[in-house]
Amino acid sequence: MDNGHARLELALQRAMPRGAELLRIAQIETKAASAQAAIAMPAKDEETTIGASFRALAQAEQHTNTDILVLVNNTSDTTFESALWWGAALGLRLTVADMRLDATIAHVGTARRLAMDALADVSRHDAALITTDADSICAPDWIAANCAALQRGAALVCGRIEISPEDTATLAADVLAASAVEGHYLALMRALEALVDPDPWNPSPHHGGCNGASMATTPAFYRRVGGLPVIPSSEDRAFLQRYRAHDLPIFFSDTARVVVSGRTAGRAPGGMAEAIAARIKNPDAPIDSVAEPANAWSARLEARSLARRIHHRGESLRRFCDWLRIAPDEAEKISASTYFGYAWQQIEAASRFRIRQQLRPSELPLEVRRLEKLIAMARQGQQGQVARSAFSRP
Repeated sequence: MDNGHARLELALQRAMPRGAELLRIAQIETKAASAQAAIAMPAKDEETTIGASFRALAQAEQHTNTDILVLVNNTSDTTFESALWWGAALGLRLTVADMRLDATIAHVGTARRLAMDALADVSRHDAALITTDADSICAPDWIAANCAALQRGAALVCGRIEISPEDTATLAADVLAASAVEGHYLALMRALEALVDPDPWNPSPHHGGCNGASMATTPAFYRRVGGLPVIPSSEDRAFLQRYRAHDLPIFFSDTARVVVSGRTAGRAPGGMAEAIAARIKNPDAPIDSVAEPANAWSARLEARSLARRIHHRGESLRRFCDWLRIAPDEAEKISASTYFGYAWQQIEAASRFRIRQQLRPSELPLEVRRLEKLIAMARQGQQGQVARSAFSRP
C-alpha cells in the first residue's frame, strides 16, 4: 500500500460505525511492493496466542507480499503491544489498531467487518482478502493455497479447520466419540448432496465447512456481496450465504489449512469454544445446526435440485412455489429473482424447509443407516423413488 499507514487509518475511520472509537494505531512497514494478499485478524485478549499465530503467518507469507491488519478490540491485556513486538521481530508488514466498541456492537462480527472493510478499501481489487483469528495457526502454504483458488476463479475460499492435537488429547473419550459420529454424518450429508444436487466446484468428498479462522475472497467480490454481516456470532456462515445468494463460486479448500485451539472459554458467543464446552457438559448435546434427519435432508436436496433446473431453463418458479404452498406475494418476488441462490434462500424461508430438526449424537446411528440407503438409491439411479419419498406431504 502506498502511504499505507495513513490510507489504512483513514479507511478504518470511514468504516467505523457509531459506538466505535479508534484509540491508537501503529504500523511496521518492511516492504514497498504492492501486496498480493491482505489479512484481517480480529483480536481480543490474545497476548498469549498471537505470537504463535504470527510465527505461522511469517512462514506462510515468505513468497507473498502480504499486508496484515490486527484489529484489537475491547482488550484487557497487552494484545496490542504483543502484536507489534512479534510483527517487528518477524519482519511482518503489519498494522495494529486498538479500538473500543460499545457494548451493543462489541462482538467479533463488528471487529472482523471493520478489518475487512478497511483492507478492501486500500487493497488491489484482485488481491486475496483473507481473514483469520489471533489464536489460529495456519499451514505454511495457507496464503498460497488461498491465492491459487481465487486465481482459478473462486469467489470465496473456505479453508479446512482442525483442532490442535494438544487440545484434542484433553477431551474425554465420549466427547471424541460423539464428535466423530457427527463428522461422519455430515460427510454422508455432503455425499448425498453431490449425487442429488452437485456443485461443480466441490466434488465429493470435501469438508464443507465455513469458519472465520480461514476465509478468503477479493475486494471486488467482497464489495459485490455487501461485505461481512455484522452479527454477534456465526458471521462466517452468514457471509457464505451472501455468496450463495449471488450464485458465486465457493470452494471448500482442503489445502488452505488452519489449526485452532480447542479451548472451552471462547471470546465470542456461539463459536467453536461454546460448542466444545456444551459437548463436554453433555456429550449428547445437539450437533451442528446444518444437520437434519436423513429424509428431511433428502427432501431439501430434491426440492433444490428441481428448483435449480426450472430456474436454469429460464422458466418461472411460480408453480413450484404454489406446490410448496408459498404465499402468492412471496412467490412473485421469488420468481422475479435473477439469482437462483437468492430465490432458493427465499423459498426455504417461506416454506416448510425453513425449520431444521436438530439432531443429537444418540439419534445418529439410525439416521446414518437412512442416509446410507438414500445414497445407495441415488447411486443406482433410483432418484425417482427418492423424490417420491422426499416430496411427500408432512
